[in-house]
Amino acid sequence: MHLQGEDGDIRTNSWVGTELYMAPEQLTGQVYGRVVDWWAVGVLSFEMLAGDNPFYHENPEQVALKVQKKKLTFS
Repeated sequence: MHLQGEDGDIRTNSWVGTELYMAPEQLTGQVYGRVVDWWAVGVLSFEMLAGDNPFYHENPEQVALKVQKKKLTFS
């Protein structure tokens, strides 16, 4: 499903990508726009700086829970 936002941006609620880089809106099936791309850039930047993905788990369902509920800390 694609929707036209008030700002002219295309919005969707499709499931595309790897859970490790998906925004909470994607994982919960909400309608989202381009902002989820910035989420993925942030996760990738964190991964490059810290050397590990902030939401890593072997189980994809656990990854989704971490993305939705984990509080990130920088130390």
